[in-house]
Amino acid sequence: MQAGIGASTTEVASADEVRRFKGRTLARRSDEDAMARAGRRGHHARSPEPLSTLCLRVMAECFATRPLINRVPSHQVTQLTSMLDLNLDIEVAAANIYDENYWRRKALAENWKHLEIAHHGLTWKQLYFEKKIQQLLEDFIPDEELAPESKLDDIYEDDEDDFDGEHGESKRREPSVSEEVILAHLRAGQDYVFQLNISQLLSHIDVHVLFRHLSNLSRFCLTYGVRHVG
Repeated sequence: MQAGIGASTTEVASADEVRRFKGRTLARRSDEDAMARAGRRGHHARSPEPLSTLCLRVMAECFATRPLINRVPSHQVTQLTSMLDLNLDIEVAAANIYDENYWRRKALAENWKHLEIAHHGLTWKQLYFEKKIQQLLEDFIPDEELAPESKLDDIYEDDEDDFDGEHGESKRREPSVSEEVILAHLRAGQDYVFQLNISQLLSHIDVHVLFRHLSNLSRFCLTYGVRHVG
């Protein structure tokens, strides 16, 4: 027996039930013929975008230098943020974008596993900053000026990507994360990071840098070690 819509049916389930049925507009035969002919004539024609959509596209293109999201009507904010580049300057994005749909897109683009907003204050913005700062700190390998006696060279000495077979010389790996990127994310996420769980800290940076920037940090777990070796 097929279940129907009842008092306990959720809004999402109701929408799914409605989509099962195909709507039909009642019209006279002559009207249907006219509509069919018009449809054939304009089959390849494309309706122009509404002026409001064109304006939002211009705002999205200029958002990096003129983030005027506060001038957009609330019912169009989601449409605007859906047009925004995910590679916007992180400090500009953090200060001006509060729409959760944008931060959800940004988090999903990172291909992280186990994205549970229930563990991050029930907001995608908090989840993004806590996960991203954790990732940056775990991946950060300082250059020689920061750690001249670093033992990190031993970790990669057998890595084929770091060995020049033609000249028989070891090549230094370019750092994948820079100090500037980390500091930018710390500044941007200072209001949105409440917990960090760092499973490796290859740089051994002074954690007081984190405490100075992340004033809301209330839970901090740090493991000194190296993952994925041996």
